[in-house]
Amino acid sequence: MKKNILVMIYPNMADFEMILACTSISKSDKYNIVPIGDDLNPIVAESGHTYIPKRKIKDIPMMQNIEGLIIPGGCGMIASSELIELIKNLHSKNKMLAAICIGPEYLATAGILDELKYTTSMKPEYYIENGRSDPFNWENNTNTRIWLEKNIITAKGEAFVEFALKIWEYLEIMTHEELQTERAEFTPEWCQ
Repeated sequence: MKKNILVMIYPNMADFEMILACTSISKSDKYNIVPIGDDLNPIVAESGHTYIPKRKIKDIPMMQNIEGLIIPGGCGMIASSELIELIKNLHSKNKMLAAICIGPEYLATAGILDELKYTTSMKPEYYIENGRSDPFNWENNTNTRIWLEKNIITAKGEAFVEFALKIWEYLEIMTHEELQTERAEFTPEWCQ
C-alpha cells in the first residue's frame, strides 16, 4: 500500500516551490500526493493555477499511512489550530516535515523549530515592520539555501530545486545515481 505525502495548499501559495518535488513523488511506486486545505473549496495559487484540496486538515487524523507534509511558501495562509496540531502530531511520529520560504513559519509556530536548526526566506524585520508575532528562534537559523535536521527539511524560496532533491533523497524515491543525475540536470554548477 502506498504511503501518503500531504501537501498544504492555500490561496496565493507559491506553487512553483512544491511542484517539482510533487512530480517525482507522485510518479513513485511508494507514495501518493494528497493536497489538503482548511476546506475543500478550489484555491488560486500565486501562479494563477487553481488547486482543489482532497482532504480537510481536520479530517487528517483519521487518515492512515501518512509519511509527511510539504508546506510551500506564499502569502495568505493562516496557521489554523488544526494545521498546528497536525504538524505537532506528524513531528511526534518522526514523519517528514518539509517547508520552504515562509513555510517554516508554521513549523516555528508549532514549536518544532525552538531547538532545531532551520532556514527560511523570512527575516526578523518582516515581523517588526508588519506588527506580526515572530515565532522564530533566530539563533537557530542557518541562513543557508536548504537545511535538513532530523525529520525536518527547510529551504529558502529560491532553493526550490534543492528542496525537491532533498525531499526525494529523504523519501528514498530514487537511487543515489538517479539523484546525482537529477541534481546535475536541475541544479546550476555553482549550487552543487
